Amino acid sequence: CRLMPAMRPHFDTLVEEKQVVYRALAKEKGRALAFPGVEERIVRLRDAGIGLAVGTNSVLVNTEATLTSAGLIGYFDILVTLDAVENGKPAPDIYLAAAKKLGLDPDECRVLEDSPAGLRAARAAGCMVIALTTSTDDIEALQPRDHLYPDTAAALDFVLSGLGG
Repeated sequence: CRLMPAMRPHFDTLVEEKQVVYRALAKEKGRALAFPGVEERIVRLRDAGIGLAVGTNSVLVNTEATLTSAGLIGYFDILVTLDAVENGKPAPDIYLAAAKKLGLDPDECRVLEDSPAGLRAARAAGCMVIALTTSTDDIEALQPRDHLYPDTAAALDFVLSGLGG
């Protein structure tokens, strides 16, 4: 839209229409959005006193809709979304803000990510980077990373193992 300012109103309308469809799909899919076993592992982390945050390049309204539909909204202490920071991923802003809101240094944070931009953002923030293969078959694209897991449940098992069970 920078090249064609006259298209801006049309672009904004299309973006909003896409967001409405996204939220409708999230509501329709419900708990199927959460991977099997994720909720029970999140509960174990919460019970262990671990602060949980979501850091996403999505906007708040979509993030809340997705987490609500998946039945996970109440488990997270912090939601840091694209509309709350100056720069989205691959910049580290989202993860730096989440760490700060949790009262942690970034190197104390474990970030589960499935996108190359998110992995770069987590690394730039100074967090431990746990890559998930849930959105790509190109494992080599999932860099930089400290660990690699096939799904969220397996990655959360790794995080839980660091707590002594």
